[in-house]
Formats: sequence, C-alpha cells, structure tokens
Amino acid sequence: RSQYIDSIRKIVEGCDSLQGFFIYHGLGGGTGSGVTQGLLSTLKAYYGPKSVFNMCIFPSQRFSSSILEPYNAMLATSDLVEFSQATFVFDNQALYNLCETSLKVENPHFPCINRVVAQVASAVTSSIRFNGALNVNMDAIQTNLIPDAKKKFLTASLSPVHPCASPKLPMRVTEMTQNAFNPDSTLRTCAQKRKHIATCLMYRGDVATSEVASAT
Repeated sequence: RSQYIDSIRKIVEGCDSLQGFFIYHGLGGGTGSGVTQGLLSTLKAYYGPKSVFNMCIFPSQRFSSSILEPYNAMLATSDLVEFSQATFVFDNQALYNLCETSLKVENPHFPCINRVVAQVASAVTSSIRFNGALNVNMDAIQTNLIPDAKKKFLTASLSPVHPCASPKLPMRVTEMTQNAFNPDSTLRTCAQKRKHIATCLMYRGDVATSEVASAT
C-alpha cells in the first residue's frame, strides 16, 4: 500500500492544478474490486476535497468467467457510493455489442474494448484539456449531473462510431445528437424505454453553438 501511495504523491506533486483522479477498473475480479476500493479509501484520507471519478466495467452474464463476479461487483458498488463522486458505468455485454455491430470486429479483444472506454474518458476530459465555447471541469460535471449523493452512476454513449476500414462520412450535429441517445450507442445494457434525470453532451471538433442549440 505504501508503494502506490508514494507513486500517487509523486504524480500529484508534479501537477500544476490538480482537479481530481480518474480510476479505471473492472468490478468482476478481486484486484479491480478489492484493491481499488482500498485505493479509494486512501485517496479519501489523503486528498479528501479532490474529486474521484471511476470508469467501471461491470460483469455481464454472457462473458462471465467466474461465479464470484456478481458478488465482487455488488460488494464494490457500496464503496463506490461512499468514496466516488461520479461513476461511469460500462458493462462487457454493451461494449462487445458495440464492437461487433458498430465497429464490425468479429472477435473483440481487450485492446479494442479499452479503446472504447478511452474514447469516453477523452471526451469527458476534453473541455478540461482544450479551450471551447463552454469549459467544464470535474466539479461542474458533478454539479450538473449528480442530483443526489447516491445517484452518481452515469451512463455513457458514443456518437458517431465507424469501423476503421469504412469511409468517414460527414454527420450533422442533429444526427450525432439523436444517435447518442440510441440504445445501440449506449455503453451499458439498459431498457429501451428510459428517462434521463440529467444529460451532458460534449461535442468535439468544429461545432457551432447554434447547431448544438438546434439539435437539442
């Protein structure tokens, strides 16, 4: 434990303006669920005021490799409620479906799955790293998306998603926005009919504010 505390401390000391922490882990295995929860409590003790965002991959029945995965995920979720300010929920089923149907990958492997999660993390932090019409930091994401201390589990989606080999056809802002709410673009398995308490749409590239207003 002291080793990773020292590693975190060195990284933090090299930051000019630390906003918080992003933790990427799965909840099915012992390391992703157990060790990560110890890390969360440590961050709370050492860096209490700083935000902690979790990118969590929940196990699914189709791709389960151990009967203990549901128990690990259930026990770890309680610590996420206590120590994490926002948790982005992914599940293996939705990630594999996206790779197979949208990216046309016949047998998705871990690097492919990880790239999808990385795209979400890149989009979430893009307004922190680049200038734009509206810059949103980690505190603003919490303020706008987290209505209650226990309602902090967020659903992410990607739009557009194209196979690498296919030509990149232009897509209008309205089409991208509508596609983001399509269940096929959602990175967790959920009901077809659902309601949203709050929504944050982050556009990257040359997108005019007027186009966003008309699309939403």
